[in-house]
Amino acid sequence: TPSTHAFWEDFRTFYKAINPQSITVGEIWDTPELLAEYLQGDEFDLSFDFYLAYNFIQPLIDGNLTPLNQQIELSYASVPANQFATFLSNHDQDRVMSQLGGNPQMAMAAASLMLTAPGVPFLYYGEEIGMLGQKPDEQIRSPMQWSNSPFAGFSTVAPWQPLQTNWASSNVASETNDPASILSHYRNLILIRSQHAALRVGDLSVLSSGNDALYAILRHSQQEAVLVVVNLSGSPVSDYALSAAQSSLAEGSYTAYPILGEGEFAPLTTNASGGFSQYIPLPEIPPYATIIIQLNEP
Repeated sequence: TPSTHAFWEDFRTFYKAINPQSITVGEIWDTPELLAEYLQGDEFDLSFDFYLAYNFIQPLIDGNLTPLNQQIELSYASVPANQFATFLSNHDQDRVMSQLGGNPQMAMAAASLMLTAPGVPFLYYGEEIGMLGQKPDEQIRSPMQWSNSPFAGFSTVAPWQPLQTNWASSNVASETNDPASILSHYRNLILIRSQHAALRVGDLSVLSSGNDALYAILRHSQQEAVLVVVNLSGSPVSDYALSAAQSSLAEGSYTAYPILGEGEFAPLTTNASGGFSQYIPLPEIPPYATIIIQLNEP
């Protein structure tokens, strides 16, 4: 309503006067078009994108990639300047690991989708170690699992809620030195995002892969271009080819340098519109693998 917007406009003036660097994040459980109404520079700084959060997880469950491709394009086009806040779950929703049946590979793939997407990412505590949790709400907000010591290192006495059943194996101490752990995957993705401007502020091109199990996007900033490919299935993918009618890439041939993932990557050739077709960076993408490639300028 007009009075709602007027309230937030007044509130913004108030808190920005106290500290111009402070920010507000809206919890508006609605479409990106409605989020955009609150993000015009006079109300919120960011707003959580619930529709996109749902579509980061659902393709791993039902194998249908189309809604995610459509939603990420809609969010990117509707909300100004990447001001949507991305996430996977929050304190009112079943935890990601529980939604995905306790499968750590699927949980890592969901993290890859979120942490390579446009927007400003938020993590709900425990996602980065694969904590379980289902309704009622108290069981989604159980104690953080720091170690396999008594009470998971959260406290020296019994906490207000019992620990989740996976606390002895899924905890910070157990996963810290395991390169294959969920925590290591999150740390790698956060480091890569911090090092590559294209993943933070770059524009977005959703690519066609020819395979509903294979998600592919191109992120391009003034400094660099980064290609992201995520296998959303438990089987290797070899019958695919990436294409885009156009992109912000200049015409030319790009060498492909691995940021995350291994192998000999084929070069990419673009036309005058930045488009390309039948690009196969690797002959096969392993199950639930995340491949991030830097495309060096021609």
